[in-house]
Amino acid sequence: MYFLGFIGIQGMPIDATPDPDEVPVRHITGAVSIVLNGQTVALNLFTDRMAVLMDGSVQPDPIVAARLRLDLAMAREIRDQLDAHLSGLTTSPRGSLKLN
Repeated sequence: MYFLGFIGIQGMPIDATPDPDEVPVRHITGAVSIVLNGQTVALNLFTDRMAVLMDGSVQPDPIVAARLRLDLAMAREIRDQLDAHLSGLTTSPRGSLKLN
């Protein structure tokens, strides 16, 4: 399995990143992070199994999806990439659209 179009830490495109272990894709619903020894960001990502109880109600059932340890350069790179993606997702405020 390969991921196409990934941007590496130096901003250089990586055409195909090998995935020999075929790491599963997880939908992340939560995150907790701390800084260890001032140089490493410990980021734990969670997913939710959504347990269905006997009465039919649904209860969140969070489980760990990944435990990441990032140096400061990689943490900043991920932050910058997420900021760039999120800024592209901004929408116009309601009522700002004009009819032709």
